[in-house]
Amino acid sequence: MIRKKLFILILLSTRFNDARTQNDAKALKILDSMSEYYQSIEAFEAAFTYTIENLQEEVKEDWEGAITVKGDKYRLRVEGQEVFNNGETTWLYLPDANEVSVNNYNPEEAINPCKIHTIYKEGYKAIYVEEKVIKDKTYDIIELIPIEQDNTISKLELEIERKTKRLRSWSTFEHNGTRHSYLITKFEEKLALDDTHFNFNPENYEGIEVIDMR
Repeated sequence: MIRKKLFILILLSTRFNDARTQNDAKALKILDSMSEYYQSIEAFEAAFTYTIENLQEEVKEDWEGAITVKGDKYRLRVEGQEVFNNGETTWLYLPDANEVSVNNYNPEEAINPCKIHTIYKEGYKAIYVEEKVIKDKTYDIIELIPIEQDNTISKLELEIERKTKRLRSWSTFEHNGTRHSYLITKFEEKLALDDTHFNFNPENYEGIEVIDMR
């Protein structure tokens, strides 16, 4: 169930109206600087800790993961699954089951790791919360509130390092009390990364079951 929720969270489809005029000016300035930074680099690779918790259900679990992003392409590994996206096709590979699900990628509807630095531009109200100092580094905490209140997510929280403009962490809060958190533990800019890195080739996996949902 958690595995399914994780994948749905990454590829959650939503539709919103533009709400930039309702944003907190300070929050918007910080978000724009963060977005400009990520768009200025060709690609990046990051290691992270993923945590899912629900205090009411007494659930808290942690997993280590890694992600590589280049433009609209990404490759993600976490909690017994790997996601490949080459900007046209998305593959969800489950190593334990030796199966892969194939879907068309729709950049207009998917909230995904490629869009975490631009998600605030449409459908959310941005609010500056506070600054936080961790190990001599200053971070700005910003909340994104969905304009459509029937959305599964009640808010997103971003933690942005003031000096580098990089995300240190982000969390999604669901109406049912579940919180999904991603804490970046290692970050590296990539100057050259071949696009084949984001393709999944079933021929490299003996006996794999391919579920084509396109």
